[in-house]
Amino acid sequence: MAIKTWAKMLDDIAPDLPQCPIALIEHQLRKTTIALCTDSGAYRVDCDAMDIVSGESEQDLDLPTQTELVGVVDMTLDGNPVTPIDTATLSRQSPSWRTDTGTPTNYYGTGGDTVRLYPIPNATLTAKLYATVQVRPIETADGIEAWVYRKYGDGIVAGAKAELKAMLGKPWSDPAKVAMLRADYERTKADAVSDGVRSHTNTARRVVPCSM
Repeated sequence: MAIKTWAKMLDDIAPDLPQCPIALIEHQLRKTTIALCTDSGAYRVDCDAMDIVSGESEQDLDLPTQTELVGVVDMTLDGNPVTPIDTATLSRQSPSWRTDTGTPTNYYGTGGDTVRLYPIPNATLTAKLYATVQVRPIETADGIEAWVYRKYGDGIVAGAKAELKAMLGKPWSDPAKVAMLRADYERTKADAVSDGVRSHTNTARRVVPCSM
């Protein structure tokens, strides 16, 4: 996995920010990249196939190094969808949901990089659990996967510049350019949202009519 580090992005941004500390530039690049990945859903990965073991409901999601889970996009078991459910709904549907067993049909989050299956598997299956997830860099990440920067780097740089140039009374301040740079970032984010919806394909977004 090729990584584009914040340091390797400096040539694209530092010349336009005279006397701005390198650490501050890298901080803003990281912050902008995290925001883009969080808001757009474009940074998606397919986790390694997971085993279903009898009595074990927790599944650790295999995420790229220095990333964290934003959300599960899709999950299947033996070709069948495994859908999200919240614990309040489970409590209403089954008072014994914490100990119910069977073939998993749902999952719920734990707040980390792990999900729990419902019901608890009652058999070890040969079928595998597959998941596509949305991720973002962690706060201490050294950079982002190179493909993400290739696609969205111009917008990331524009967004980082906008926040730094909006700072008043600095040698690199330039409030007159902030609106234009923020607009450039927003266009990139819109493209990234579209890429996420279409799973980075060239298919048109499908509009399903509904009766009013």
